[in-house]
Amino acid sequence: MRTQKGYSQAKLAKKLNKSTTIISKYECNNKRPSVETLMDMAVLFNCSLDYLLGLDKKESLSIEHLSNKQKNLMKLALDEMSDMSSNPYVDGLTQRQQEIINGFMNEFAKKKK
Repeated sequence: MRTQKGYSQAKLAKKLNKSTTIISKYECNNKRPSVETLMDMAVLFNCSLDYLLGLDKKESLSIEHLSNKQKNLMKLALDEMSDMSSNPYVDGLTQRQQEIINGFMNEFAKKKK
């Protein structure tokens, strides 16, 4: 995606306030970016977090229009559910995960009213 947008590793590193070494490690899968860095990348590349994480093959959702509360809910969800990605057959959700999902539903429902 970086090259498609015309960014060198150095230019991307500068925009994300990271070193070129870190950007290289991200690209070689030797290091994973933090949730905050992923959110910064989504804004910079104008794409969804799903797209960055390889969960969605199309570029679609920008998070720029989300409220701070909605962005914080997304961060909580990513942090809380990141350990689920290693096991796609996890049965059920923890109480905390249920609370986060309910928070999403309540917060995003407010937007439609």
